[in-house]
Amino acid sequence: YAGLVRWLALTLPHDRSFKDKRRGAYAIGAGMAVHRDVFARIGLLDEEYFLYFEDADFSVRARQAGIPFLWLREPAVTHRTSESTRELGSALLLRYHARNSLRFNWRNGPWWLPVLLPFWSLWMLAKQLLKAAFMPASRRAALAVTEGINDFWLGRTGRISRRISVGIECESLEGTSWGIGRMTQKLIAELSRRPELKDRFRFTLYFNGTVPEMPWLDREMFAVRSVGLRTVLGSWAPLSFSVYYYVLLPLRLWLDCPDAMYWPNYMLPLIAPPGSLVMLTEDVWHEMRNPRRPLRYKLGYRVFANWAARHATRIMAISHASRDALVSLFGIGPERVTVNELAVDDVPAKGAVHEGNYILYVGQAFERRHLRECLTAFEKVAAGDTELDFIAIGPDKYSPSVIDSMIAGINGRLGRTAVRRLEHVSNQELAAYYRGARAVLYVSDLEAFGLPPIEALAYGTRPIVNDLRVHHEILGQAAEYVRSPEPDDIARAIGNVLGAGVSREEILKQARPILERYTWSAHADRFIAIVDR
Repeated sequence: YAGLVRWLALTLPHDRSFKDKRRGAYAIGAGMAVHRDVFARIGLLDEEYFLYFEDADFSVRARQAGIPFLWLREPAVTHRTSESTRELGSALLLRYHARNSLRFNWRNGPWWLPVLLPFWSLWMLAKQLLKAAFMPASRRAALAVTEGINDFWLGRTGRISRRISVGIECESLEGTSWGIGRMTQKLIAELSRRPELKDRFRFTLYFNGTVPEMPWLDREMFAVRSVGLRTVLGSWAPLSFSVYYYVLLPLRLWLDCPDAMYWPNYMLPLIAPPGSLVMLTEDVWHEMRNPRRPLRYKLGYRVFANWAARHATRIMAISHASRDALVSLFGIGPERVTVNELAVDDVPAKGAVHEGNYILYVGQAFERRHLRECLTAFEKVAAGDTELDFIAIGPDKYSPSVIDSMIAGINGRLGRTAVRRLEHVSNQELAAYYRGARAVLYVSDLEAFGLPPIEALAYGTRPIVNDLRVHHEILGQAAEYVRSPEPDDIARAIGNVLGAGVSREEILKQARPILERYTWSAHADRFIAIVDR
């Protein structure tokens, strides 16, 4: 057969009639013979097409050079269609068609085609985005065509990488990292230790402002993008999380078209493209209803966390207890929720120790973590133990801030500097504080996982936690449980731990099977498996 050239078309038809091989016909590359003199006159097939339209482009160049064509009336070659391209998948083939049709039209069309091409591209983009939004069965194909159009206008040519492209939202790594930032950093650091992943994956890390200096960012498997207001307008622009997260990043993703996008910050923007993996916890559901939270925060959670629950491709829960709570509270189908537990760092056999006799609190301080009640409980215990201290590490997130004034009052009544608060410490310092503590307090009303208690166990320190299902799931009998977050119950638990006389070696022996279950390597394995699915 011959192929027929059509302008502004994503595919070109084949002429099966053999009636009239007009000047618009081209030789189909599936079966053609070319005299070597032709290559000497017009060059080789254009490698930048790689697949589709390269034979039409070659034929147009041949016609322009006055080279004659001949079609046989009886077949000399029988071609079994798409045997070599089927393994690429239909979506990738559509992407090649869209990209290369634009290239073919731009290079070979009449003078007016380059003028119309931008408008035709916008029209095609609009159609495909509407299909992606409202026709689920056509979504994958529509996004593939969108990717192909983007490829052309962004100058991407040649063979399209078959690596899985994964975006990771990383704003929480900028500045001082707590909670989400630490989880995301540990995941990316673990991925960076696996050079074999570069053959299968391409991870793009998206930041709002200044990209932090981290040793693994220059690995081949990673690309780094800053897409906040300062990138768009310059360094004078404000560092707005809302504009970055809800507007600029989703728009950037429509251009980049990753196969999957990981949102660790509990919320999915309304205009985010498909292929989303959102970490969600039941904490957010309760924060929506917290009367102490500012209205703008509650409204943001209600809109964007609920949107994630309804529209994310996959929800990632960080414990089995959390998964069950998410299914119940948000009404999510359990088949859309995958559990990927968090982990604890590998702990060196030896390390620095902060000398002293102290109780430790680690994490941001707010109502449901009960640092105020913990301080009151400590004061009760310290009245009978004049050598015992209390160290709190983390920012005061109470509204209004109350912790520093409370500490001053306790120290005044005890007549010594028994309580100190540190806003932030390095990882090495934190390890030293964990290793030296008599106990770690983490009396929270609500947790989806909670890293400080399991981190305490890794250093041979007994955690004191609230009596929650998730703590029993993770810590088992290795923790001291309080019946309620009241100061008397917390003081009683502190006394139990201090009076038990259990050595660090005994605690570590009890903790070993727990720590073997919760490793960042296993967390990264499960993350990759979720992306693959």
